[in-house]
Amino acid sequence: MVQSLRYKAFVSGVFFLVIGLLLLPFYSNVYTYLMSQSIKMPDVGGMLGALLLLLAYIYGSFKYNLHVVRKKLETDEE
Repeated sequence: MVQSLRYKAFVSGVFFLVIGLLLLPFYSNVYTYLMSQSIKMPDVGGMLGALLLLLAYIYGSFKYNLHVVRKKLETDEE
């Protein structure tokens, strides 16, 4: 059960990370257009920053899903 929760947290984390990195140029261009600056390709922020955000999301998602499963198990016992 725990391995399944970890896997789901990892997969959803990678999914949101990829979507965020793909949308980063769009949001950056909208911001620079609104600020009347020249449009250029944004810096992603380094792979270390992306990795840290991914790990933080995975940890939070796993803990939240584990909490939800434990609550469901407690209510089923009663």
